[in-house]
Amino acid sequence: MHYKDILVIAMKREEKALEFYNDAARENKNKDHVKMFKVLAQEESKHKLGLEKLYDDYMAGGLIAYSVLILYLCALKAQTIPDY
Repeated sequence: MHYKDILVIAMKREEKALEFYNDAARENKNKDHVKMFKVLAQEESKHKLGLEKLYDDYMAGGLIAYSVLILYLCALKAQTIPDY
């Protein structure tokens, strides 16, 4: 699998998570739950934006993006995603 393909898969995964949390926020009536789901959606949005930046850098010929993807995948495995 190529680097570009990994980024596309990761972006799609983040998009699905973003949709999930947004849907959960809309469907929930408990204000605390809605707030939590909105925070989670914001986090997924940050992750997706970070991946989109990596993709754009890669498509423009940037080599730094590969290193950042490795860090992202390691963090994902540990379930601690860094902010970009």
